[in-house]
Amino acid sequence: MKRRPVSKSHAFLIELTIVLLFFSLCAAIALGLFVNAHNADERARLTTIALMDLQSIAETAKATEDLPAMRTYVASLVDGDDYSLRADLKEESRTAGTMAILTLSAAEPEGEGLLEIKVQKYFAGGLQ
Repeated sequence: MKRRPVSKSHAFLIELTIVLLFFSLCAAIALGLFVNAHNADERARLTTIALMDLQSIAETAKATEDLPAMRTYVASLVDGDDYSLRADLKEESRTAGTMAILTLSAAEPEGEGLLEIKVQKYFAGGLQ
């Protein structure tokens, strides 16, 4: 039997196909890494914005002069542009006054929590 030699062009096409598959695989992996990096960047940006907003709210709440003013302020809070805000005001009555504990939390639109800040302020005097 006589064997025909394999043409050099067939070997070149096979080699080129393997190289293209390898680079396609590398490109798919790199694209996945870029998407994950973008998602992490977006979450970090959102967390930073929410943190600055929550700190501002916490400082304003801490600066209120009396408990009714704090209640009014907490009731007036609205969600941020990119996150949802939750504010829980808990009041603990003491003999000499009231301890107000404000828990501020921010969550992504999908519902996953970003961060939480607790603010405590003591209002001296009787029950308000």
